[in-house]
Amino acid sequence: RRPPVPWRKIITNRPFIAHLIATWILTNVATVMMVYLPTYYKNVLLLGVIMNGIFSSLPMMFNFIFKLSWGVLVDRLKRRKIITPTQGVKISQCFPTFGVAAGLIPVALLASCQRSGLALVLLCFTNMCLGAHTSGGYTSLLSLAPQFTPTLSSISVSVSMLAQLTTPFMVAAVITTGTREQWNSLFLLNSLLCIVSGTVFSIFGSGDVQEFARPSKEIATMESNGNLLSPPRAEALRADSISML
Repeated sequence: RRPPVPWRKIITNRPFIAHLIATWILTNVATVMMVYLPTYYKNVLLLGVIMNGIFSSLPMMFNFIFKLSWGVLVDRLKRRKIITPTQGVKISQCFPTFGVAAGLIPVALLASCQRSGLALVLLCFTNMCLGAHTSGGYTSLLSLAPQFTPTLSSISVSVSMLAQLTTPFMVAAVITTGTREQWNSLFLLNSLLCIVSGTVFSIFGSGDVQEFARPSKEIATMESNGNLLSPPRAEALRADSISML
C-alpha cells in the first residue's frame, strides 16, 4: 500500500523549494526566449522576415544538441563515480542560471542593429545553456522522492504553468514602447533572476532521495516478505514510465 503523501514535509523541503524556484525562473526566461525574441529581432535588430526566422531557429538547435550531449556526459561521469548525483544536478543547473545570465548581460550591453551577429552568437549561447536544465533541476525533481514523483511533478508543472501565465504581464510592464533600452532592462531583469535562482539551487539543490521519502521499517519488512517490489524492479518500472513521457 502506498504511504500517505507527507505534504508538510514536501512543501517545506529545501531542495524541492530550490527546484520550484529554478522552474519558475527557467520557465519565465524560456517563455521570453521563445515567444518574445522575434519581436526583439524585428523592432531592435531591424531584421527582415527571413533573417528573423533564422535568428529564431538557430538558438533552438543549439539547445537541442547541447541538451543531449551534456546529458550523456553527466550520466557517464556519474556511472564512473567521478561526480555524485547532487554534484551532477548542481553543476548542470549552473548553465541555465549563471550561464544564461552570462549570455543575456552582454546582449543588453552590446547588442544593437549594427551588431546583430553578436546578438545571434550570445542568444545561441543563452539557449544552449537552457538545455542543461534537464540534467539539473528536472533530474533533481525525479530524484528527491521517487515514490512521490507524481505529486512532486504535479506541483512543479503547476508552478511552471503559473510562470507562463505571469510572464506576459512582466514583459508588458517592462516593454511599453519597444525601445532598445526597455528590452535591455528585460534582459538584465532575467539575468538577475537567473543569478538568484542559481545561487539558491547551488546551496539547497540535491540529487539524492530525501529523508521523508525513504522507506519505513514496515515497508522494508513487507519488501523482505515479497509483498512489495524490490528496489531494482521498482526503479526499472519507474525508468520505463519516465521514458514514455
